[in-house]
Amino acid sequence: MRGYGENLAFMSSTGPAPRPRETIMDGIRNWYNEISLWQRRSPQQRLQFCGAACHYTQMVWSRTSRLGCTLSYCPVLVDDRGSTYRNAMYFVCFYDPQGNIVGQPVFTPGPPCTRCPGGREPCRNGLCAGPDIARRFRRSAAITESWMCQSPKSKCSSPNIPEKCPTKCSSENEG
Repeated sequence: MRGYGENLAFMSSTGPAPRPRETIMDGIRNWYNEISLWQRRSPQQRLQFCGAACHYTQMVWSRTSRLGCTLSYCPVLVDDRGSTYRNAMYFVCFYDPQGNIVGQPVFTPGPPCTRCPGGREPCRNGLCAGPDIARRFRRSAAITESWMCQSPKSKCSSPNIPEKCPTKCSSENEG
């Protein structure tokens, strides 16, 4: 989705669908575990591109202040390479403002909360915390559906796109 950072994860099963909590925890754990890939990079490399650690760096990007996540069950999920997965749980998180900006550090080392926006944000557990963050960013489900419906029309053969985007994928809109 344009303007937001995003992390995506999914789990599938040949049996029953994966449990939602398991999908969420595994996704977050796998994103965070990229820290070892990040730590191996030199300071100069870290400013050039996040490489194989982009999920991790997006999670810890210091300027990100809003987060919205959603989880969807997909009876059939088709990835961008055309591989098909059955009984999939699809987990998406959007970050605002987005991170992973070339030339900008993930964070600036220093004492916690000394660089909170405007210097007036409260500090909680060593992090800047503004007024009820959840209240300011409740659009994650709508954002996910909007993202799916921005897929090319060729993706309408995927079972989950027509279900979420019936207007885009109807035969009346061929052209």
